[in-house]
Amino acid sequence: INQFHRLYYMQILEHLFAVITDSAHTGNLTAQCGILSLLLKLVEDGRISCDLRNKSPTVVSAETNVAYVKESVGAVLKGAFPHLNPTQIQVFVEGLFSFNADIAAFRENVMDFLVQTKEMAGEDLSDLYLEEREKEIANAQQEKRDRKS
Repeated sequence: INQFHRLYYMQILEHLFAVITDSAHTGNLTAQCGILSLLLKLVEDGRISCDLRNKSPTVVSAETNVAYVKESVGAVLKGAFPHLNPTQIQVFVEGLFSFNADIAAFRENVMDFLVQTKEMAGEDLSDLYLEEREKEIANAQQEKRDRKS
């Protein structure tokens, strides 16, 4: 399993960030945040015991897997969103690790970051809250059915 983590953990993480931050992809953010928080918690809790710091030309100072993942994610996000300042990216990455035990807070951190990326790029923000709106509608419909019963 260590070989799997060494070979694929960072790739999976990067692809997950690509999906979450893709403006064309708007569905099921809650599930994606759940997967992302689990992946980060595995590293934070030391459940990935192999050294993930293989072959990265951009991250050379990290001494632990957690530091390496933080620096790598920051570097990937900086490359994808050059219009964001380093502090915005750092706060987001720190939030990923701070909130990974609370999925609601974790998702809110991700949503805040997505809003920042879209605001800076001048994009429409309406699709970001589509999932919440769909849940509200489903809940309202269920309440109506319950009242009728």
